[in-house]
Amino acid sequence: MDAITDTRVEQLFNITEEYINAISSINEAFNENYGLLQKKAFQATQELAKFLKKNKLSTIEDLRKVPANVKKWKGLKKAKERAIMAFELLPQSYFVSVISQYDVLIGQLIKFIYSVNPDKFYESGSSISYHDLFKINDINKIKEQLVNSKIDSTLRKSHTEQISDLSKLIDDTPLSKVKFWCDFVEMTQRRNLFVHNKGMISSQYISECQKENCIVNDNIGEYLSVDDKYFSNAYFVFFCIGIMLSQVIARKLINDSINEIDSVLNNVIYEAICEKKYNIAIELSAFAVAKSTKHANRLDEVYFVLNYAQAFKWNGNEEKCKEILMGYDFSAMTNDILVAKYALEDDIEKVISSMKSIGNTSRIMTEEAFVNWEIFREMRKNKDYRKTFEEIFQKALNDDSFIEYKDISLE
Repeated sequence: MDAITDTRVEQLFNITEEYINAISSINEAFNENYGLLQKKAFQATQELAKFLKKNKLSTIEDLRKVPANVKKWKGLKKAKERAIMAFELLPQSYFVSVISQYDVLIGQLIKFIYSVNPDKFYESGSSISYHDLFKINDINKIKEQLVNSKIDSTLRKSHTEQISDLSKLIDDTPLSKVKFWCDFVEMTQRRNLFVHNKGMISSQYISECQKENCIVNDNIGEYLSVDDKYFSNAYFVFFCIGIMLSQVIARKLINDSINEIDSVLNNVIYEAICEKKYNIAIELSAFAVAKSTKHANRLDEVYFVLNYAQAFKWNGNEEKCKEILMGYDFSAMTNDILVAKYALEDDIEKVISSMKSIGNTSRIMTEEAFVNWEIFREMRKNKDYRKTFEEIFQKALNDDSFIEYKDISLE
């Protein structure tokens, strides 16, 4: 990603980076532990079953015939119950933690809005007592208190109302028009069930979801859970909606730095592709190439198109990749961009021809780009591609040559 020069955009980058790292760490922990919890519950169940079968114990009376078996049975039964409970409760905790980090993001975005647009203090309608005014006697601390008060009042509301509050802070810009809106609503309501009602479906859960035209399980008294498929979708939903919210707010408030805001979004999409999170890359790319999302220049726009296409390609949908490329006008593009398009089309001859035409002087298609850019993933396996690279840059293509050491901490 190009260096950010606008401190407001840098603030946005830090907010989104912290959010992504937070929910991704929870996602990774869930993926590492879900299978282990499932295995432990299964093993504990098997251990108890084996004990009962081995000792021919089918009734309580059978158990009481040999007092020594009672202690063993109690231990195995308790281990089974706790293992099953852990398998039920811990996935719920991971799920709730993701939404808690989303709540943190909402607070950070409110701070961001007031930071880049201080005039909002005069529009907020917030007040402060004379006692606090004289006690604090510092305008910056007073502002901080007003912002924290706004955050507290917003976070006490439902998650749909929170988005409505954010919308008002940026002149009623719509923020809820995403295709997974119903998933978001249902998940935030399910979170409330886990926190307050052991996951048992309530009339409020049903009414809040139906208010947003969302179809949900309406069996009051039934208990909901979190399995690996549901959690994976929750991670996707909160990743995407968090980034989209951040982008819409930034584009509204910092419209004189759209190129750097684009850079932040493109970086998020590219990192998702590198981590093989193609569903996230596809969703955010669709947001980026939508007509409602404006860009500072065509180069930024075409980067989004290329990343959109490659996300589908690596996700196994070659037809959609080709459809995206065919639907965009590349006629005014130079070989610096066309070489990436040809790579996605698996046209090795045009890739080689473009590489030779570009040479080693391009600002876009640098040596590092040919080595590291995911678009050339399959090309790098081709001997002609590697040979052409060596001819141009006078060195063998080594995929590990361009780790950005400035971004690595040894601690």
